Amino acid sequence: MSKQKKDTVNKSAAIRDVFLQNPKATAKEVVEILAQKQVAVKPGLVYMIKGRLAQMKSHSNRKAARVATAGKQTGNADPVALIVKIKGLAKEAGGMRNLMALVTVLAD
Repeated sequence: MSKQKKDTVNKSAAIRDVFLQNPKATAKEVVEILAQKQVAVKPGLVYMIKGRLAQMKSHSNRKAARVATAGKQTGNADPVALIVKIKGLAKEAGGMRNLMALVTVLAD
């Protein structure tokens, strides 16, 4: 006999959807909202998803700050243009490994 798939709901996605609609919701409120939709979740899962969302937001903010700082340090406001120039230089040097070897020699 083959197993039939249940029509299950991705609980984590449901929790993220609730936080999109109401970012200030507490875990108890999220559990109640999802219980009304017949999705049983535990507060521990809600706390884990809420923490992960905060972690992802913090990571993206830090990444944007690093890109902005790198742009200021190089004097180039467009980091994408700088990357394209580096790729072109690597192509001229015979590949990224050769360029890295040249940079290592220059650094010593």
